[in-house]
Amino acid sequence: MSRALDLFRLDGKVAVVTGGSKGIGMFYSQALAEAGANVVVADIDPTSVVQTSERLSKEHDGRILGAALDVTSRDSLRALVHQIDQRRGRLDILVNNAALFSALPRRESPWEIPDEAFDQVMTVNVRAIYCCTVECLPLMQRHVRREEGTMLQTKTMVIDADAHVLESDRGTGALRGA
Repeated sequence: MSRALDLFRLDGKVAVVTGGSKGIGMFYSQALAEAGANVVVADIDPTSVVQTSERLSKEHDGRILGAALDVTSRDSLRALVHQIDQRRGRLDILVNNAALFSALPRRESPWEIPDEAFDQVMTVNVRAIYCCTVECLPLMQRHVRREEGTMLQTKTMVIDADAHVLESDRGTGALRGA
């Protein structure tokens, strides 16, 4: 089995995981590091970034970089890309994982979500994917052959005990064909 896993090695590759310090993003960060990638753990929660980065650094010394990131801010995204360029000189893998939904108060019906909360979810879950991609793409194109770069948009479906779909596709359906 180890020879099969060798096919998936990411030694020398640089990966950034948005929302990478908690939940499934933390596991993406860990898996990429275990596969040999240099991982940028990027998240809006600086305390969680430090905790996850320190934990992963113990196992993957010198290959983990923690970065505070607000995916809704172009300035924050540009600063992240600049930091990656300065520290690693390349970007091979972008995992657009940051998402917002579970932080919202539960409601009886998804049709009761106030406009402000809906707009916030769309900004983080849809627009941010586009913005992260736009800001990271030049660095990816500069150092990665066209057929080697990877962008991953994650999808989540949450169903509550009453079989109500609370979140589906993270809004990525809005980006199909983009």
